[in-house]
Amino acid sequence: MPITGTAEAKDAVWYAIPWIPFLTRSLLSLVYRQHMRETLPEEALDRDSYRTMILAFAGFSFTGLLGVAVVDSMVRYLDLRMSSYFLMVSFVTFLAAYDLQGYKCFRWQDQLGDALVESARLALIFSVLVVEARHANPAFMVVTMGALVLFSVDHLTRLYIVGRFLHLKGKTGGAKR
Repeated sequence: MPITGTAEAKDAVWYAIPWIPFLTRSLLSLVYRQHMRETLPEEALDRDSYRTMILAFAGFSFTGLLGVAVVDSMVRYLDLRMSSYFLMVSFVTFLAAYDLQGYKCFRWQDQLGDALVESARLALIFSVLVVEARHANPAFMVVTMGALVLFSVDHLTRLYIVGRFLHLKGKTGGAKR
């Protein structure tokens, strides 16, 4: 179904936001595709601690989703559809990352897991941002925008570190940091 109006185009942009980390991780993986089939060393896997962190955030997303569903059913003047969408994306991508952590062993799986977690985190931030944008509470907006800035700095820093590591590895054939 084609996007015909300004409102639909605006919504399409909002719906695309959580998938930005997939785009950036895909570009990184494409640039360094020769390294994506490499087996990760055991210390890089760190499955258990990563899964514990992911499960805690998945629970947070699920609780938020249930809370929004309850509030939406009781208070009809609030439009919480976009917030519900972001919370659902967050919950599902956290669960997918949790599942992937159980068997990842290749570098491409590590990149996919990172993209899933980053998408979930970004969706969680935007689930709050879309609600706060409608209520125009300046204090909450500042805090939420601060979280968005922190996410962006973290995401770009992680991309830089992985890219730099893979670049040096490609130049020397070894694992330099």
